[in-house]
Amino acid sequence: MKIIKTKNLKVNILEKYLTYNDINIDKWAFVYIKWCNWSWKTTLLKVLSWFIEYEWKIMKNENINIWYYFQDFFLIDDFTIKENIELVVWYNINNGQENIIYDFLSSFNILSLYNIKVKHLSLWQKQIICFLRMVVSNSEILLFDEPSSNLDVENRLKLNNKILKLSSEWKTIFFTSHYSQDEEYFLKNIKDEKFVLINIDNENK
Repeated sequence: MKIIKTKNLKVNILEKYLTYNDINIDKWAFVYIKWCNWSWKTTLLKVLSWFIEYEWKIMKNENINIWYYFQDFFLIDDFTIKENIELVVWYNINNGQENIIYDFLSSFNILSLYNIKVKHLSLWQKQIICFLRMVVSNSEILLFDEPSSNLDVENRLKLNNKILKLSSEWKTIFFTSHYSQDEEYFLKNIKDEKFVLINIDNENK
């Protein structure tokens, strides 16, 4: 089943058109996007999540929920971690979600910060909270735009393990990274029939 399909996609950015090869993505695929220009891959992800306008409609299931991992986090600084997460579920965190949150924060050794305002967090801690919101949202399609860019090697591996787990839980995942080790990790751990490589390095040249 095709969950996202594009045809003749082009986007007007600063009076320049970016064009992309057609995309046909099956449900539950893991899509790794290779790139040489940050604007191309970020633009593509924003188009897929409907955050910017584009020419030629994307065909997708209207009942599918998409969550886009922003590089700018889009957290509310004067809210605590807990309050930022509660916004995702309309202030209705159930017991199952609460257990996921506690386990997740504990695995990164930041559970003690749960009731701390986000403005007091470091960049890498904000990055973890941004990721956690995606998990709690329970969206079917997850778009990761360099989710590990501010993490050290240990925490990057932890995060990749959690993305791998999400992939095994019937999620469709789009992923970008500037770390070659991330590509190697997912190539090794994602089944061949699920792994899709989109190479936009040579597009728009």
